[in-house]
Amino acid sequence: MERWTAISKKELQALIEQEEQKLVGVFLNFWQLIRVPLQKWVLSPEGDKGVGFWVVAIFGQQVIWYNDIEEGFNISEYKTHGEIEEYGGEQDQINWVIYKIYNHIEKLNHNEVGDSYLYFAFKGDYFDTNAITELLRIQPTSVKVKNSPIPKSTTWSYQIEMGSVIDFETYIHDLLNIFESRIERINQLKNELQLTTILQFVIEIDTNPNISTPYFGLNQRATNFLCQTATDVDYDLYKV
Repeated sequence: MERWTAISKKELQALIEQEEQKLVGVFLNFWQLIRVPLQKWVLSPEGDKGVGFWVVAIFGQQVIWYNDIEEGFNISEYKTHGEIEEYGGEQDQINWVIYKIYNHIEKLNHNEVGDSYLYFAFKGDYFDTNAITELLRIQPTSVKVKNSPIPKSTTWSYQIEMGSVIDFETYIHDLLNIFESRIERINQLKNELQLTTILQFVIEIDTNPNISTPYFGLNQRATNFLCQTATDVDYDLYKV
């Protein structure tokens, strides 16, 4: 077993320079606005062995930092400068993190109350998430690796933002347009890696009685895909 060593400042700088080449336009401008010189912040006990984690950007009361245990960038809140409030096990690339933050800010600027989204995900114990990316030829929007106490499973996810819309059928079709032609490969991955799949809706519902409630367009096309891939469906509903 290889002995873990903390990533050096030079190594992380080289990684950032490589990944930030994927950022263009407003996303690159936003990244250049919030980035800071690399600095170690405390996060105990997870970061004790590496004498903290490298923070790469600060915006408001949140920081972007690199988890060199899980090898990915994370977003966490902070109350005291130099101290990260919560541990995160995301394995995101820097461009994914910037897309998330920028798109969230844009929604707030346009007074979009809802922040609903759906995602298709593979779940399992410990497995090679790169195997899914390579076989499907799709870049995930999020990868999480099982840890203690959380996350409780390893997941490979592809997420589509829905904002404050109430008719989800279009977004379901967008997801099917990506994955429907890959049913055989999805089932191959599930069998070889002993995985399950899930179609997850995370929905914010406006409690205003004058606002219509969401419409879930699970038509025949959608149900065929779910049946052929033995995919579960779950709904998380939140009042706003």
